[in-house]
Amino acid sequence: MKYLLFISLFFISKVYSADLEVTVTGIDEYPVYNKVSDNKIFMTYNNTAQFVTNTSLFGIVTCSGTIEIIDSQQHQNVMCDFTDSYGNRGYTKSVPAIKKKLVGNMLGNRIGSSVGSWDWIGGEGPFAELEGTIMTGAYFAMGKNRYDQGNFIWKGEIEGVPQKVIDRINSYIPEKIE
Repeated sequence: MKYLLFISLFFISKVYSADLEVTVTGIDEYPVYNKVSDNKIFMTYNNTAQFVTNTSLFGIVTCSGTIEIIDSQQHQNVMCDFTDSYGNRGYTKSVPAIKKKLVGNMLGNRIGSSVGSWDWIGGEGPFAELEGTIMTGAYFAMGKNRYDQGNFIWKGEIEGVPQKVIDRINSYIPEKIE
């Protein structure tokens, strides 16, 4: 009987939740790259990008912070500032590798691909709905453009977002625009 109740609750929660999918594409750079030794690399990271979701939420994003690779372990402290099409702002911070597995590989002096997680730490408007959720996805370096900047794509999701949250994000219209 306990198992039947657990299975029923599991399926009910799946019916009333969804995954919020996020795709970010843009240009990134590593203005500081210091290879101290073969097993110690320190760099700073910046990007400017645009994002889309599988909801009505879309806009631009900028990120900056530090990345270090010591003994093949990658650690980063990067914060991102998302701005939606109405000017609302939301903020994410990279999740430490000790909380979520973070792996990556290098292509010369830049990260070629990695998997990481981001914590929604605050925001306004529809971003307030995401505070406290974790977004996990994959980053892919797409090569450098003619201005010697790196193009990238990041694709991830927030799993199990309650359907009522998705509905509020989709129906969000700022009061000043109504």
